[in-house]
Amino acid sequence: MARIIFQPIEETSRLYFSKLLFTSSLGATEPKDEGGDGGDGVRKLSLDNASKILSSLLLLFTHLLLLLVTFGPPYLSIATSLLLPPRFQNTSAPSILRGYVLYIPMMAFNGILEAFFASTSTPLELRNQSRWMIGFSMIFVFAAYLSNQLGFGDSGLVYANVLNLFLRVVYCWTFAKRYFGERDVDFGLNVIMPPRGVIGAFSWSYLVTRWSWKAYEHLPSKILPQRNHIAVGIVCLGVCLGAW
Repeated sequence: MARIIFQPIEETSRLYFSKLLFTSSLGATEPKDEGGDGGDGVRKLSLDNASKILSSLLLLFTHLLLLLVTFGPPYLSIATSLLLPPRFQNTSAPSILRGYVLYIPMMAFNGILEAFFASTSTPLELRNQSRWMIGFSMIFVFAAYLSNQLGFGDSGLVYANVLNLFLRVVYCWTFAKRYFGERDVDFGLNVIMPPRGVIGAFSWSYLVTRWSWKAYEHLPSKILPQRNHIAVGIVCLGVCLGAW
């Protein structure tokens, strides 16, 4: 389901960045008009637009991360009781789904940043990335082995994938920051971080939902027994959306 949602965004972004930044490179070679900046103006506008689009998508995915981390774990047991057949409740399925709370937003960050990287990198940069990917894959294998030894079971593969995706995100983020920095375009953590009010609302909701989760964990994971816990989550979600 996550791939069905994210893949069209990634493919569209890849085409958009390729066309926009290729056009900007052509614009930079155009002669300047008298009294104007000619191709430099086209190039700067294209770079600004690319930075804004990439920042907006990353900001959207940051909100997705906040939503899943804040409300995922406290309400996942209720959701799995509704969505999974009873025979899966005593398997590793619930623990694997808990890992997806981090895996899904990390997949989103990785997809859009790698789309930008693929659209703007040179052949040399692509070769360098391939070498780094080999290293990240080795780290993934080691992390999967270590998580199994520590008793994470099947969910350990999900967390190992989260680590692998995180490393790839850091690599592509560093590339994007350098790419825009070399062209005097604003791009950094400041443009993808939500306002303080939003972070405060999610932080408050995180603490309240954990308190509620602890208070009602002795009750069956069904809607009626957990109705008060669900009500707390609805109120917290309303606060977060209001701050958003």
